Amino acid sequence: MKEDRLEKEHRIEQILSELKTIGVDRNAKAEVIERLLREIEGIRAREESRIKALEQKLVAKNEVLRQWAVERNCWRGLGGGIFEPSYRLSQRVRRPGFKILYPKNGGSRPVVAIDALQLVPGVSGGVETYMTMLARAIESTGRYQIYLLALDHQAPALQNEFGLTVGYVIYEIPWVTRSLVRAANFLDRRRKSYLGSDLALVSFSDLSTICGAKILHSPVQLFSAFDFSIPSVLNLHDLQHLHFPENFSAGDLEARNKLYTLSANLADAVLTSSDFVRNDVIEKMRIAAEKVFAVPVTVNPQVPDGLQQFPPEEARKHYRLPAIYGFYPAHFWPHKNHLTLVRALRIVRERNPSIDLKLVFTGSRGHSGWPKVAEGLNRLNLKEHVLILDHIPVDHLAAIYRLARFCVVPSLFEASSYPVIEAQLLGCPVMCSDVTSLPELVRGGCGLLFDPRSEEDLAEKMERWLRNPQDAQRHAERGRERALKEHSMEGYAEKLLAIYDLVLSHRF
Repeated sequence: MKEDRLEKEHRIEQILSELKTIGVDRNAKAEVIERLLREIEGIRAREESRIKALEQKLVAKNEVLRQWAVERNCWRGLGGGIFEPSYRLSQRVRRPGFKILYPKNGGSRPVVAIDALQLVPGVSGGVETYMTMLARAIESTGRYQIYLLALDHQAPALQNEFGLTVGYVIYEIPWVTRSLVRAANFLDRRRKSYLGSDLALVSFSDLSTICGAKILHSPVQLFSAFDFSIPSVLNLHDLQHLHFPENFSAGDLEARNKLYTLSANLADAVLTSSDFVRNDVIEKMRIAAEKVFAVPVTVNPQVPDGLQQFPPEEARKHYRLPAIYGFYPAHFWPHKNHLTLVRALRIVRERNPSIDLKLVFTGSRGHSGWPKVAEGLNRLNLKEHVLILDHIPVDHLAAIYRLARFCVVPSLFEASSYPVIEAQLLGCPVMCSDVTSLPELVRGGCGLLFDPRSEEDLAEKMERWLRNPQDAQRHAERGRERALKEHSMEGYAEKLLAIYDLVLSHRF
């Protein structure tokens, strides 16, 4: 705030000096005064936004205290008070035990604590990829040391990924405490235990003491505990529940509305991956615009580097890839819209019998969108024309992109899209839906857009590139230039550091 005041005083002195210099020239004076008024209006708008952010943070802090009081009264009233002793015990051991694993080359760098408690390794998809690249990008700058906050059952997968290049705070919740909370949840089903019994026992109140954290950064939509006092950064990847509430249960909607809003209000800075989501956060959540930043994602270097160990020829043999195919790497969630792509494939094959186009999918079939896709493949008699590889190693992806005629992303909702960006970096032509953030990734002739609710439109776009591969290649070349410029690790890390500097200087 002191720096802001000095900057404003300096600017006013500059303008007064200009006014003295121009003397009696009334027109020149009028121009200077007009510019001064515009600058004052800009300053006023920024200050109002900052005040709004502080007010929202105070309201969120009060809500945290209110929830704590409700939780305490609930424990005391359970079963006519029989859980009062267990409540007192839980207060004594409310903060679960933890162990710290120090990084190999920790040094004296300031610490960023990354909240990984919400992640399910191997299942969280794009959010897991984002967390990995966040940690890698921060580490690459040499400015900060990373500590990952995790539960004991999450730690092995994280350690396998990062080794001791980062530190760990591993929370170990005693089974007795966990059992008491689960028993209380069972006896009083009306309780709002949004985060589950394990996370409800975690505290972030003394992260600065435990691991020296200067900043808490959650890459997963919400904070796992709300009792922190250090500067904080939150990634809000999307507000899909506000656009497609039918994809969520009533309980999920209530939890997302409550916890996302609480987390965003507590955060000193909110990061999004696109302008589309940034506008969503500001307009739909009413978060102060001054603290919301669009920072495009960066790609895991393991994807393009995989070509060195797993070239296209080997991928063709290993996965028995077809000669001509479109590639779509995505878990089978309803909004990923696989079925429209399958229907478009039927149209293309019927209209172009001489072109043996097939589709290759990767991603888990364990999600709620798979049954309809399976039914559609059977009904349309396309099972033999769609190859589903399920989960594959990250370093195998590049070869599959390289062999594809095009990458096609028919998703109904995306905050950004790793498949689009990965394909562009690897020189694979990309076509995607004309909704949400996706048009941002292909503007300037870097890909084709189609209506994701029209299999006819999608079929026409696929036919265009099957008949004119030169056009596809031109789009691919422009896409590669865009991806290298907009999604580099260096550029992403530079933007992160600038936001960390702002947060630490208490500019919000």
